[in-house]
Amino acid sequence: MELLGPTAYAAYRTGSGAVHGSFTDIYKNHLTEASEGFEIELRPQPFRPQPLLTMAMLALLTLNDYSIMFLGLPLPATMEDRGRALMELLWRVDKLHERFLNDR
Repeated sequence: MELLGPTAYAAYRTGSGAVHGSFTDIYKNHLTEASEGFEIELRPQPFRPQPLLTMAMLALLTLNDYSIMFLGLPLPATMEDRGRALMELLWRVDKLHERFLNDR
């Protein structure tokens, strides 16, 4: 998890809730406090890519292992190269998004 960076661990620990949503996500991002409780937040919400970026990174990290396990063959070199390029892109997107959030 250390290789994925600080934003990946929370998504990893919360399992499918990180991808499909959880009560914490609903509470923090989709409700507003009202005089008598909470109301649904109807304004558009900013996109939060971290959970999906984490899932993509984990899938890419394990792709060769699954290829060996299920096909009995390692990934072809071209697929490994493409996977590394995609991992780099995912890492850059995560860094840019974190910088954007911190600058707001």
